[in-house]
Amino acid sequence: MPYGYHGKILRVNLSTGETSLEGLDDRLYRTYMGGWSLIAHYLLKELRPGADPLGPENRLIFATGVVTGAPVAGAGRSQVGAKSPLTGGFGEADVGGWWGAELTQAGLDAIVITGRAEKPVYLWIKGDAAGVPVAEIRPAEHLWGMLTADTQAALRQELGEARLRVAQIGPPASTTVGQPMVYTNTSRADCQPTISSAGPSTTVGKRSPATVCVTLFSRIARPASPARCAANGS
Repeated sequence: MPYGYHGKILRVNLSTGETSLEGLDDRLYRTYMGGWSLIAHYLLKELRPGADPLGPENRLIFATGVVTGAPVAGAGRSQVGAKSPLTGGFGEADVGGWWGAELTQAGLDAIVITGRAEKPVYLWIKGDAAGVPVAEIRPAEHLWGMLTADTQAALRQELGEARLRVAQIGPPASTTVGQPMVYTNTSRADCQPTISSAGPSTTVGKRSPATVCVTLFSRIARPASPARCAANGS
């Protein structure tokens, strides 16, 4: 596996409630180096022409980059993308904060979500006894319509994780307005980045995964030169 990657993505099918881990090979990473390019790869490969952006076949994709989570300044960036309901083209947005770093520390390079849930749900990514990422789709009807700060506080209490990292929509996206946002870490202490988008957050609301949350991990994709990486970070 190339440096800077884990070689795993998480597949989530909201229609069936199934999740699975999928391995990727070196050649794909050398062509699509994470983030926007990895999102574009899956959209171009898996979506048929004319697919409904708000339909269950659209892909909602969270992806990290080569240095996401590494001990380097500015390395917390991650992306979310889908076929845009606003333009019908490539809809992608970028965010900083802790969310992307925790996703890659969970051992994942991306999450690809398909299908549509019948009721509001959230996706919880945690680790098993061996530290392998495990995903669980849980009911979120009690969170639907809540403001983002209240949702984050409720999830942290419900899951017993004081530093749970959360990417979520708010009430506007649940009504599928044209350009809502996805929020990550809704407090000043956590930072408060938002993913301002050309439609991915509307896709979130239409499909009903209200929230994606990640339990803290401590695994990063290994850099080619840890010493030089640490020196640059300092």
